[in-house]
Amino acid sequence: MHRCLCTSQWCLSDAYAFELAQHAGDIALRCDRNETTARFEMELLTLRASAAASLGGWAAPEVPKIYRRAQRVAAQLGDSISYYSVGHIHWSFVSVRNYRLGHRVAGSLLKRAMASTSQGSRVLPCIAMGITLFHLGRPKEAVTMLAKANAYWSTNGLGSHTFYPMHPKVTMLSNMARALWFAGSPQEAVQRISEAVQFARELGHARAEAYAMAIAADIAHWRRDTTSTLEWCEQATNLALKCELFYELTWASLLRAWAFSESNEPEKALPIFEKFIPGYAGPSSTQWRTHYAEALGKVGKVEEALRALDGARRFRADHEEHFFDSEMSRTMGDLLLRRAGQGRADQAEAWRFFKKSVEISKRQQAKSCELRAATSLLRFTLTYRPQDAIGARQALRTMCDSFRGIALSPDLLAAQELMAS
Repeated sequence: MHRCLCTSQWCLSDAYAFELAQHAGDIALRCDRNETTARFEMELLTLRASAAASLGGWAAPEVPKIYRRAQRVAAQLGDSISYYSVGHIHWSFVSVRNYRLGHRVAGSLLKRAMASTSQGSRVLPCIAMGITLFHLGRPKEAVTMLAKANAYWSTNGLGSHTFYPMHPKVTMLSNMARALWFAGSPQEAVQRISEAVQFARELGHARAEAYAMAIAADIAHWRRDTTSTLEWCEQATNLALKCELFYELTWASLLRAWAFSESNEPEKALPIFEKFIPGYAGPSSTQWRTHYAEALGKVGKVEEALRALDGARRFRADHEEHFFDSEMSRTMGDLLLRRAGQGRADQAEAWRFFKKSVEISKRQQAKSCELRAATSLLRFTLTYRPQDAIGARQALRTMCDSFRGIALSPDLLAAQELMAS
């Protein structure tokens, strides 16, 4: 057997963990109520919430029920560890529905934590706020907040982290890696995710390891490294299947589909997208739906692709997930240019979306997205609007100069080759 979900709990799968935790919780309810049984029940409730989320996402119907019970137990215990553990469960299932609401919950937790004399109590609220800021399209602020969480953890710990479903250091480093890539620090992103994977492996914690490997696949995909993406996906998938981990399996599968699409193997990519996307409404749904639209466009199914992208835009509006806004606009421009029999109206719309992609990435301070957007804009002007090529070329050159000292990436290489053409 292997460790799964909780550092004090051995289990075969999340389904089994959920059943065991539920049964143990029922026993705890029949015991004399004292601090020991309350703390035991709190740990079991946290394990149940994590197992339920792993099996069906944080939107699973069991999660709010578990949260309400955990609230009552935390009130009985009356300490900061219990409060922030329950608060983190609340933030998790609120934020997957709407990140603006998640921001309010995280803000409330953080405000209370900052007023506390216990710096260790600030770890979970800073993690919640950092992840929320990233999904709202504020990567630089996310990096700052997650760095604070890491500093609080390194100095103070949590006092106890048995109520947290996965070691906070794995969560901090993994999400910091994603935010760093968007903020324009791809090398540091690779360093942070490497640290997360290594730390998770040293823990011997199955979910932490699968989670870190799925994020490692995500970072590799942002670097357009299809080989590494597939390698990380295979490792994450094997562990996720073994432990029945919903998010990790979904992410690894969809990233695998992206790698197939990027490698011009649409016959492998499309069935995976079509299997996983309809049943998934969790974090990064805008990203997966946009990648699906890209894959459809590559095989000439442009109208289907535009409908898929419209689904991504509706999800963004409902859930306020904005970190992928620039890439969505850039993809829209590409799809309009792929439309059969495109006329000047499509070209004008594509121009508008490429410019919008640049504007969004500038506003969000998402440098890596801005590099891609500026490259697409120059490529468009060279073909369709040569009168605007000089300005677009200068903008791209400025972007490339801002990455000076960073190892040459496929995005930088593509930009430099285009400027030299």
